[in-house]
Amino acid sequence: IHKLLEILPSVSENMREDMALKYLKKEQIIAENAQEILESTFKVLTTYPDLFGPQSQGEVPLMGQRGDTLFSGQIDRLVMMEDHLLCLDFKTHTQVPTGLAEIPQAYLRQMALYQQALIHIYPDLPVSCGLLWTHVPRLDLLPDDLLKKFTPLIDEKEPKLYTKRQQA
Repeated sequence: IHKLLEILPSVSENMREDMALKYLKKEQIIAENAQEILESTFKVLTTYPDLFGPQSQGEVPLMGQRGDTLFSGQIDRLVMMEDHLLCLDFKTHTQVPTGLAEIPQAYLRQMALYQQALIHIYPDLPVSCGLLWTHVPRLDLLPDDLLKKFTPLIDEKEPKLYTKRQQA
């Protein structure tokens, strides 16, 4: 699902299903699973079309340094709005939390780190983060005050962050 959500937005709508089927066949996904993957992928694309427009980018590499510790990650979708950034991580689980309180802390730590890294790269833009549960589909926007609880180890004065895009 991640790969399809990365590549299909750049494919014209009338060719997306053929492209997706070719990809799933190449990956040797059995027909039953392929159908579920297609349904989930197209539900996400039709429910949240604004997240997959030309102002967005899939699979954005993110690397940085926190003190002596290096970190890297892959942002599933980065949406660049005029007045803010939206950082999304796709979750493909069939068991979806019913609310924010049930989201695993590991996911919240991951998104808090991504948010802090992006704040340093784009200091003039607010950065929002969300988890997109592909099975439902449902987008959970994560409140800043919730993410802040998971950032005490991030030294906001020290990080040296960059992306491949900025190096070019």
